[in-house]
Amino acid sequence: MRPTFSRVSRTLACALGLAGAASAANPEWPNGVNDDPRLEYPDDPSFINVDANGKVTGGEWNFWSFVPDEWADNKNFRQAEVALGTGIHADRAWQRTIGDRRVVVAVLDSGIEWDQPDLQMKHYLSRSELKGCLPAPLDVPPDDADAYDVNGDGIFNIADYLAKDPAFGPARDALGNQNGLLDPGDLIRTCSDGVDDDENGFTDDISGWDAYRGDNDPYDDTRYGHGTGEARDSVGAGNNGIGGLGVCPECTLLNVRVGDSFVVDVNEFATGVIFAVDSGASVVQEALGAVNNSAYAQAAIEYAYRNNVVIIASAADELSFHHNMPGTNNHTVYVHAIVHDDSDAKDSTTFLNFNNCTNFGAQLLLSTPGGGCSSEATGITSGHAGLVYSASLDKGVDPPLSSEEVRGLLIMSADDIDVPESATDDTKFPSGTGWDLHFGYGRNNARRSLDFIYDEVIPPEADIVAPLWFEPINVRERKTVDVTGRVGARIDGLPARYSDYTWTLEWALGVDPKGGWTAIKSGSGAVGGGTTPGLLATWDVEAASKAIDFTQKLVDPHQWTFTLRLRVEATSNGKPVKSEFRKAGHFISDPDLHEGWPKNLNTSAEGSPKVFDIDGDGPEEVIVATTDGYIHAFKIDGSEAAGFPIALPFRRDMDPAYAFNITDICAFRPEGEKGACGLAGHVDPTLPRQTLMLGIGVGALTGTETLSIVVATFDGFVYVYGTDGKLAEGWPQMIDQEWFRNTDPDHLKDDGYFGAPVLYDLDGNGDLEIIAAGMDAQLYVW
Repeated sequence: MRPTFSRVSRTLACALGLAGAASAANPEWPNGVNDDPRLEYPDDPSFINVDANGKVTGGEWNFWSFVPDEWADNKNFRQAEVALGTGIHADRAWQRTIGDRRVVVAVLDSGIEWDQPDLQMKHYLSRSELKGCLPAPLDVPPDDADAYDVNGDGIFNIADYLAKDPAFGPARDALGNQNGLLDPGDLIRTCSDGVDDDENGFTDDISGWDAYRGDNDPYDDTRYGHGTGEARDSVGAGNNGIGGLGVCPECTLLNVRVGDSFVVDVNEFATGVIFAVDSGASVVQEALGAVNNSAYAQAAIEYAYRNNVVIIASAADELSFHHNMPGTNNHTVYVHAIVHDDSDAKDSTTFLNFNNCTNFGAQLLLSTPGGGCSSEATGITSGHAGLVYSASLDKGVDPPLSSEEVRGLLIMSADDIDVPESATDDTKFPSGTGWDLHFGYGRNNARRSLDFIYDEVIPPEADIVAPLWFEPINVRERKTVDVTGRVGARIDGLPARYSDYTWTLEWALGVDPKGGWTAIKSGSGAVGGGTTPGLLATWDVEAASKAIDFTQKLVDPHQWTFTLRLRVEATSNGKPVKSEFRKAGHFISDPDLHEGWPKNLNTSAEGSPKVFDIDGDGPEEVIVATTDGYIHAFKIDGSEAAGFPIALPFRRDMDPAYAFNITDICAFRPEGEKGACGLAGHVDPTLPRQTLMLGIGVGALTGTETLSIVVATFDGFVYVYGTDGKLAEGWPQMIDQEWFRNTDPDHLKDDGYFGAPVLYDLDGNGDLEIIAAGMDAQLYVW
């Protein structure tokens, strides 16, 4: 029998009709570290719902450490789950910390709906950018007040602008976005002065950034709402009588718009990551699916990793092992969703059910509970990561947590999903002890991860850098492969956390091997350190690949897959601490594969290649347009034809003449020239070029035998190049800017081209016209 409530919490009282609408916080929440969290709930009506008889009917079950008695009494309820609870134990984690305003969670998504009262006081405000637009000081300033935090509560937020005179809100809103609420959008409209006051290269970044439109207002102008929902999941305000709450209710919210939905151009994601890092974020939350993958995005992710910023990434929702970009890159925390097995939580028999919308695969780390598929899982885990950073600040962890250690804390504290019934129940995805293809390391346990911090048992760093994720290793050409990574050593160059390490690197065949692990090498001591990974082992892949019969028909996509596993152990205050890193790749052995292939382009190529004799020498070239803004013409030996690759121009926000250009952001500045930035690492400023999506056009435009290459970019330009790689006269042509200026919920348009251009003689004069369909719903013909 579980404990009964010693008193009715404010939320339950409201739900039972025992009190009016909540108007104040529950001062007793959270209760003591070792108390039953069910004795004190936050004053948030959606956190837990009860009926007139006091029976729990629903709520934010994915946060709970318990199973309501009446739910556990359901017929066929898995009694093994009663002790596990229904969720991530956020209620018990809050007994340790409810967050820290110094911890900034950057939500990279569709933007923010500024008129949300539950988020009004959560938004990050830049002191430097608002130094000329200060809140009015109080007549008698509190002891802890300053020119920004005029109410002295330790936070600079919208409340400070309302502290002196609440009438300031309606007056400023009338000059701003006129949504009935004083919010950062009003300050952006009325306080922007065209000056980069904080000298970070982002002009007037008062509260967030719009990398999608290339300006300083991350407002979700189409009211898509996904980004706003993500913000609520991770950092929604708590104990305030409004709706539900986020996992880290005292973390700060930084809004970064990178698309008009959760489907984005990865280059705008990249700019968003850099902005988040340069703005002091600890967590990047990205419940996204990118249509492309570029070297710029990979560099941005590494920039975050270099600066100890963790990226929580969505596995996406195709019920597949689909490698979802950008999360499929190195150094992200890749998460998906689990859910209860009945449409109504209170009638369910398990809360460890695979959510049938979500993805799985070799990169999966966590199964996060929630009804909103991988998107909600990303928000919940991002809030969880915010609590982890908050606890580390409270504990005074030194050196500070690295993003690799945050990854270790999340996975090593997870509740293993091991449902024996799945072996015989064909309605269940299989699970077992330890890591699983469909569940990763298991379900988040927020309380346990914080206990690891307070008990000083932070998992040691473990990272495999090379080979790359899913890298095809041609064992006919490569006899050995250097496996590089880190053990214990930090990428930021600070001292390793522990003095002694032991480690084992091993491999097994398959994507989810349950046995057959073979040691490649074991060692002791830290490996790597700084930005250069260390050599873990030189692996004899020729010998390893003999475990595969390549003559057998390929019937399973993972038939030639191998998994590497790095297991690390250290000692903290006499207690063992462990972590691990897994990575999958593929052996290939194809006698028909030409020498010089396959080629790693370090980017994605989404469109089909064209095959033409582009230089007139007889053999044909393979012409490929890549999403990092290059056009390649490869010969049979893998070399490029003369004049190739062609580099497309830079993106609009790399034009110094553009008002919101990013040419001088911290990430682009070389080491030693960072100025006031105080950040490490460097992103090559030649990377953010216009992106190409679905293929190219090749043809003789003027009816002669001279070929031209035609490309239409995602950024809104059409280019015509000759076979010598030179731009033709009269080009490029830009999409009509007027058609997409006024976007709103009823008019969803963009200013670029997704599809490949079509070459066709429309008027019958013997010359080919160029036909391109714009994302502004217009058809263009030249």
